[in-house]
Amino acid sequence: MKKDNNTSRWVTAVFRVFMVTALVAVTFMNVAPAYAVAGVGTYDDSDSNWVYIGAWTAYSGSGPYNSTLKYTGTTGDKATFTFSGTQFIFSYTRNPNRGNIEVRVDGNLVTTINANGALAWQQTYTSPVYASGTHTVEFRHAGGAGPLIDIDAIQILNGTPPPAPGVGTYDDSDSNWVYTGAWTAYSGSGPYNSTLKYTGTTGDK
Repeated sequence: MKKDNNTSRWVTAVFRVFMVTALVAVTFMNVAPAYAVAGVGTYDDSDSNWVYIGAWTAYSGSGPYNSTLKYTGTTGDKATFTFSGTQFIFSYTRNPNRGNIEVRVDGNLVTTINANGALAWQQTYTSPVYASGTHTVEFRHAGGAGPLIDIDAIQILNGTPPPAPGVGTYDDSDSNWVYTGAWTAYSGSGPYNSTLKYTGTTGDK
């Protein structure tokens, strides 16, 4: 009888250890954050892959990509974005109240963007081509002439950029055109293929 009691206690102890281990594992899985690396595509400032550190403020209105951006007036504030690819195109706003944006990739300073100047929405910085894989880019408020910097959007690319267009005629709507600013489409008799794009904002390109 004594032997059976010892066996029962041993089984109960093992069972308790198993249950505690399982509970800890389930708890860890429940609190561990989901981690997804952004792939090819365009990501607005509000996308969940952005990580903002500091006092960033949301803005909505005409001009930015998808009519939203985030801005900060505190030097040292930063925004990071982790992606899988070879290159990125960063969109920001040029404005007399903008300052400098440090760009770091995988911890290394790549360039400093001077965003101060005449108002122009959706200005772009195109990164160098990196080895295919996972990279983290950081945009940091580095002071400058104006008090603010902003994050508008980022486009992630992977692979060799498409070849430059060759001999031929390319309408205003062709994908090889890149419009920066507030351009409006027009259709009607007169233009080539009855379409054109126009802008009234100085500095658009």
